[in-house]
Amino acid sequence: MIRPQTGSHITDAILAAAVILIPPLAFGMAFDTSAAAIATWVGAMATTGALIAAIYAGHQAAKIVQVERERDDRIEDKERRAQAEQIAGWVSNKNHLNMVNLSNLPVYEVQVRYELGELDATEEYGALVPSTREGGSRQVRSFDMILRNVLQTLPPTERPRPRVTVWFTDTAGIRWERDGHGTLRECPEST
Repeated sequence: MIRPQTGSHITDAILAAAVILIPPLAFGMAFDTSAAAIATWVGAMATTGALIAAIYAGHQAAKIVQVERERDDRIEDKERRAQAEQIAGWVSNKNHLNMVNLSNLPVYEVQVRYELGELDATEEYGALVPSTREGGSRQVRSFDMILRNVLQTLPPTERPRPRVTVWFTDTAGIRWERDGHGTLRECPEST
């Protein structure tokens, strides 16, 4: 947090007063103007200075409101994503689909699309309850037979890496997608 510099503000106030007072006083003294005319000029300069200060203060207030609004949006987005960030699915080296829910609440309407080369299959799993911290993920399905059939047709150097995309609905009713690269996004239909 930036702390105001008190000395700097006092200096600024003295300079502002000088800018407001010196021109009318100098004008009045140079042209031998009456005190009433000088007072009118000082009042006009002070009013102009107050208007400029008010415009500046309004601009600064608008900037502060914008910063606060952006901060609130970031906090809201972080809270919105909190449960979804803890859900993942992947294919292990043993050709098993593994899923993990490290949140304290279940997720619903879980769908998984398994992708391997030309193979693209989607399955529904219903709910995914919280995983135990000790057990970590749970094996949902073994793809040994599917992989064997697909991989037998390919040379070892051309075998694709299996990926899964997981869709689920969190307890707030928001639909999420975690793609095969691990990127989490809110699905458009949930907004």
